[in-house]
Amino acid sequence: MGYWSLSLTIILYFTEAFYFHSTDLNFYVVFPCVLNILTLLGLIYLPTKLKLFGQIPGTSGMDREVDDENTQILRSMGNFRRRKPGNSAKNKHV
Repeated sequence: MGYWSLSLTIILYFTEAFYFHSTDLNFYVVFPCVLNILTLLGLIYLPTKLKLFGQIPGTSGMDREVDDENTQILRSMGNFRRRKPGNSAKNKHV
């Protein structure tokens, strides 16, 4: 969604300057285009190289299993052993 939005604004700025000739190619047209191009390149480059957004499956290509919180709790609780019902005396030292 961000890719298309930035691409559309870049196209609209350039068509305003070159196709419709409604403005000159000045600072107020060039500066937003340069910023949008840098942002677009960052959106394309950074998630693939820095492995960002890895928690969402299918977005960055990371092959990592992310267990949900309930599964982790159940696995950690499975390691505890229950006490055996043995002596019914509550305080055996008295």
